Amino acid sequence: MVGHAMARQEGLNVAFVVAKGECLPFRDGAFDLIICHTVIEHVQDVALVVTEMARVLAPEGAIHLEAPNYLWPREPHLEIWCVPCLGKITIRLLARLQGKGRFIWYLDHLQLVTPRLLERLFEQHHLVWEDRTLRKLRMIADGQVEIVKAYRGLARALQILRPLGVARRLVEAAAALRLYPSVQYTVSRVRPPNRPEISS
Repeated sequence: MVGHAMARQEGLNVAFVVAKGECLPFRDGAFDLIICHTVIEHVQDVALVVTEMARVLAPEGAIHLEAPNYLWPREPHLEIWCVPCLGKITIRLLARLQGKGRFIWYLDHLQLVTPRLLERLFEQHHLVWEDRTLRKLRMIADGQVEIVKAYRGLARALQILRPLGVARRLVEAAAALRLYPSVQYTVSRVRPPNRPEISS
């Protein structure tokens, strides 16, 4: 296993467990930090995986969840322009038209997750969240383009529009429509009302 080899090479004592996200073999509240990085769109049951993450999250813990936003008109795995909200049949057709027909089998297991779907699931489990993508977009609109790793063309376009006072308006419109390439959530439990917030 690659993880074991990398840990040994770095001299780290790390335990690896192979399990399904829908049925995590850990006790309730076991983890202070859960990282779900570009995984949630590949699971069989998104709702059940979120349920399990909520179950094993410690009271003071946090979840970092990052995934493509399938309201955005680009499928990042096949690297095609499409209309995800019209479903997989449309994505398959557009994949063929863009010369990626031989890869359409990959779509079979994908879950077309959106911000609204994920936030509804967080809410069901009494979790609170911050969509860090919105923070990042606002930083780019304010001139901090060095934080961009992907979609550099989009960042450059915002930079060109910034002196005209348009960049921030476009970002706020994208935020309202939830129309951006990916979601990056920090998720935690609801803080009890009589408990003071800890400032960082």
